Amino acid sequence: MGSLAVQQTTTFAPHVRPQAPERGAELRDRGPERPDYLPLLTPIRGIAALWVVFFHLPAYFRLPSIREYLQGLEEGYLACDLFFVLSGFVLSHVYTASFDHKVEFKTYIRFMYARLSRIYPLHAFVLLLFVLLEVVKWTLLYVAGLNIAAQEQPFAGTRSPSSLAAQLLLLNGWGISGQHSWNFPSWSISTEWWVYAVFPFLILAMRRFSVRSRGVLSILCLGGLYILESLHGDLRLNLTGGAAMFRCLFEFALGMLVYTAYKGRTRRLNRWTTPALVLSPLAVAAVIFAGLPDTCVVLAACVTVLSAALQGPGRLTTLLGSRCMTFLGEISYSVYLMQIFVFELLRKVSAVLLQGMALGPGSPSVVWETLFAAGTVAAVIGASTLTYRYVERPVQSVLRRLIAKP
Repeated sequence: MGSLAVQQTTTFAPHVRPQAPERGAELRDRGPERPDYLPLLTPIRGIAALWVVFFHLPAYFRLPSIREYLQGLEEGYLACDLFFVLSGFVLSHVYTASFDHKVEFKTYIRFMYARLSRIYPLHAFVLLLFVLLEVVKWTLLYVAGLNIAAQEQPFAGTRSPSSLAAQLLLLNGWGISGQHSWNFPSWSISTEWWVYAVFPFLILAMRRFSVRSRGVLSILCLGGLYILESLHGDLRLNLTGGAAMFRCLFEFALGMLVYTAYKGRTRRLNRWTTPALVLSPLAVAAVIFAGLPDTCVVLAACVTVLSAALQGPGRLTTLLGSRCMTFLGEISYSVYLMQIFVFELLRKVSAVLLQGMALGPGSPSVVWETLFAAGTVAAVIGASTLTYRYVERPVQSVLRRLIAKP
């Protein structure tokens, strides 16, 4: 998800300082007509969302050959770290003018409403799909009298009512309950929601920091992340419990600090944007395969976001900002939240129709696993397109109109 809760669309004009949003403006589409829009951040969200999908895929379906040949998939959880940095950057880009001098109660409430209307409708809808799946299992067990395996009992284990309540209240990222149940990727939505609550005050505080103080704060955030991964025991940031709150907070703050660097950019810095944007993914791959601490990947994520924001018109912008890549970024939030439900359905169907061929260590070949994985990813993208068009956008538009009324 991470979070994929930040919304943008496309056009390129990154050199205009965003103005304070008028009443209801924070709830509108950031469409191509906006002069302050940064086009390459949307495709980055899409790429990161697919990385998470590929991260969950071989573990969920136990496709051993794909995991063997694509070792970087095992670090797909780092896409959430990119989401957190990206969220801090984009929200700073949109809302700095609103909270630069003071945090007014009315503006604060409207901001929180705007964020809730962005992340919650789809989250609630996907949870409803999972509840309906449990109802079907309950019907098959108690009405049709079919036998169901112990781990598949309805509304039990990881699908208990208490963990459902934690997810509905966005508490599943706090380590209280439910972080590995129901739609478990939503743990990142939970942590980011609560970071939203302090975001306006962070904006106000950072305004008073000097350049040196911001540098020190950046080092402290990276140091905090290193401490977290050290306490985890393996120098990895794959934290989804209570420590995930600090993981999100540190990286969100780093995204905000990256935005201050973006505002203070120089021509000399602009010269390095294309090489940095090209080399940062290679740096991420090198860090992963060298087994270096995940904090190094977070640093590379900061470089990626800054260089993408500064990127001017050119071949790289044309390639990454293509209609296909942009659309993938637009549906990235749906991709992130829908993936596990689609996996659940396909796993049950494949167990019946394919007799478990795609589920166990005895899969026939790399070719079969690749075809199965490609079909599964295509199903996730297809389902996500439907939820984006018929759930995510329409419900959000209704909620926007409610608060935009005088």
